[in-house]
Order: sequence, then C-alpha cells, then structure tokens
Amino acid sequence: MATYQGDKPKLLPNLERRYDIWIRAIKSGVESLGSFLHAGTVTEMINLGAAALRADKRLDYDSKSMKITNDDDADTYLSRDYRRGWELG
Repeated sequence: MATYQGDKPKLLPNLERRYDIWIRAIKSGVESLGSFLHAGTVTEMINLGAAALRADKRLDYDSKSMKITNDDDADTYLSRDYRRGWELG
C-alpha cells in the first residue's frame, strides 16, 4: 500500500445533453440531427417495415402515390377508416 497514490482521475467523454444540442441549433440557425424535416420520411420507412412484417414478404412501394404496388391486402396496412366525426380533414 506504500505505493498507492489514490484513485486515478477517470477521463469521461464529453457528453452533451440533448437539449444543449437543440438550443445550439436554434441559436446558430443550423438544423439539428433530430429535425422534424426528416420525421415524415423516417415514419414512412417504419410503417413500411411494419407492413412488410405483417405481410411476411417483400413489398414494392410507390412513394409518389403512397401505395404498395404488389399486394393490395398489405396496402390496407398503410391507412385506416376513421369513425364518423373523427376523420382527418
């Protein structure tokens, strides 16, 4: 124990809090990585993956018409019929 000089300081990575990144993006005018501009594309990809899992096959998707082109049944996974009064307008 004579050579023990105490605990060595641990070097921690410089971790940034999420809201710091967001605040810096607002102040600098530079788009953050979590921009809402990408949210639609990411959501569309996740929904298509879920539809492919439910259909249990590869699906062909036309992004312009937002339709699955090789399986009419799987295309129904991408939309829904809303109750009267709850329609999207």
